[in-house]
Amino acid sequence: MTKTNKYAWSAALLASMLIANPAQAQIETIDPATQLMPDSPEALEELAVLDVEVSASTTEAGALDLARRKIAVNDLSGAATVLERYLIQDQEAMLARAEYAVTLCRLDDIQAAQLEMLKLSYLAVPADTQARVTAACGPL
Repeated sequence: MTKTNKYAWSAALLASMLIANPAQAQIETIDPATQLMPDSPEALEELAVLDVEVSASTTEAGALDLARRKIAVNDLSGAATVLERYLIQDQEAMLARAEYAVTLCRLDDIQAAQLEMLKLSYLAVPADTQARVTAACGPL
């Protein structure tokens, strides 16, 4: 297949998808006025905050503390990100995984929460932690 045919096929596929369901055909536009410029003071400040958060969440206790602080200000996505990042580092971190499952339930991501609950079932989870996860998410 030549490059021209390859691109024509891709364009035809995209066009057919847009025609098939025009309600889903939305183009996201980015307003440059609302975007942070890479060297702006705001962007540098945001990067500094992220660096501090990454450093603070290198241990299970640090990740849990940061996640709970984010939950306290209703930043559930931020809390889930912190916990997910830590769980990449330590897959058997039972308390972080339990908090992650609860946070996913609060975000209404039940399928992902159930996967985390399944992973917890292979760990020695204290009864009170298991009860907290079940209370937030329901039984597996």
